[in-house]
Amino acid sequence: EKAAKYLQDAGYDMLNADNGTYDSWYWAHPPMYMPQNCNLDDVAHIKKFVDIPVVCAGRMEPDIGAKAIVVYTASGSSARMVSRFRPSMPIVAMTTTDRIYHQLSTSWGVIPVISPIFENSDDMLKHAEETVYRMGLAKPGDNIVITAGLPLGSGVCTNLIKVSTLEEEQ
Repeated sequence: EKAAKYLQDAGYDMLNADNGTYDSWYWAHPPMYMPQNCNLDDVAHIKKFVDIPVVCAGRMEPDIGAKAIVVYTASGSSARMVSRFRPSMPIVAMTTTDRIYHQLSTSWGVIPVISPIFENSDDMLKHAEETVYRMGLAKPGDNIVITAGLPLGSGVCTNLIKVSTLEEEQ
């Protein structure tokens, strides 16, 4: 707790939680015999004391990690790329055009949604949370992954990946 706060105060912009398994001292990734999600409790505990992101590696059980993946896409290519990995959770593809909406309806695991054009990324992130909540894909306390290319509408490749925890008010 104190060490994490000291590192944040020293200017670190992210912390990596590792449970210190002896077999992987040279690599911050637990060995295969460790249980799934073995670092998540440590991450949740450390997050209580710092304002910077806390990450971890290891075998993750997808249902604990995220209930849905939200992909903001102008051309549909980002959503199709995520679809190729066949994640166990639904992929909500946000697009502003009917043509891309209909194209994405044929991609594996993709739920296309017509989305408004946003002035800023805060509104976009809030819209993603509200949409998956309204669709019944996630409830308060659940995590979702949101991807997009910023600045919005510039046609850049995906450069934002955010894990968001849904709050009570949606």
